[in-house]
Amino acid sequence: MTTEAILEPPSAPSAPKPSLPAEKKGFSEQKVFFAFAAIAIVVFGALVLFFVLKPGSVDQPNGNVVVGTTVDSSEAAAVVDGEKILLSDVEKRYATVPAELQAQISKSAVLESMIENTIVLQEASKEGIVATDSEVELALAGKEDQVKQLMADGTVTREFLTKAVKEYVIVNKYLEQKLFSSVTVSDEEAKTFFEENKDSTEQVRASHILVKTQAEADEILSLLASGSVFEDLAKEKSQDPGSGAQGGDLGFFGPGAMVKPFEDAAFSMQPGDAPQIAESEFGFHVIKVTERKTGVFEDYKEQINDLLLQQKKDQAYTDFLAEQKAKKKIEILLKE
Repeated sequence: MTTEAILEPPSAPSAPKPSLPAEKKGFSEQKVFFAFAAIAIVVFGALVLFFVLKPGSVDQPNGNVVVGTTVDSSEAAAVVDGEKILLSDVEKRYATVPAELQAQISKSAVLESMIENTIVLQEASKEGIVATDSEVELALAGKEDQVKQLMADGTVTREFLTKAVKEYVIVNKYLEQKLFSSVTVSDEEAKTFFEENKDSTEQVRASHILVKTQAEADEILSLLASGSVFEDLAKEKSQDPGSGAQGGDLGFFGPGAMVKPFEDAAFSMQPGDAPQIAESEFGFHVIKVTERKTGVFEDYKEQINDLLLQQKKDQAYTDFLAEQKAKKKIEILLKE
């Protein structure tokens, strides 16, 4: 429960949009594609696609990946099927990683993503997929402030930035046209997922009376026990003017919507139970649960479809990279 949730009138019970709890959303790890631009994180505001970027993942080569060759390491950080990834480019891309992330992300991790990017670009070239000037301009539209920020210290030039964004456009086009175009989620798959996670869709409708002290909360319980009407006491005594004006009604809410002491108490109660007191950072809440319900599939269908579609794209990309790495000769020269 945020301060706003207490101080503002509740929405109508049907208004809140159902959402799976955070722990149910974490099925597919997220990855920042430094491959087609660490730069794009700044330009596009955390350009996130698939897996978590795993620092040091380059340390465990597989397939045709080899570490250490006769190629001059002063010019190349890696070579993918004869195509060099310049050490200077790795340095520039790493320089654009936000400062708060640099402690978590190594240059080797950036290089690994640039290798993956090169693999995709090579395959896109075979398919004749290119980025037009207008597509690059569209990708940069409205981002001039971010572009100026990146170029401010001279580390990144306009030419380098344009190249990175062009890569971004080409990679996106290849993935969408060649890798993800056939990825779909059936109603049966979505319904199965819903049934397996149905418990997490439970919601309660509760009312509360917010007061400052335990003594005030105890007094309200006594008044309720002697026949006072909860809604009337809420309008008279609640320190939450928003819900107080509604007789204390907070509408329906699911897990994670309220502060934990309030949530724990509300979800432990059934409609008709005697009101309980819970203490939170906002004060003391006298809580009454009026309804409970479990979500219905239609309320969650769109969210589940998006989640499962992302999972399938994750897997398609993983499989694509594994197949390509098994075919290509990849030499890694960068040592940290």
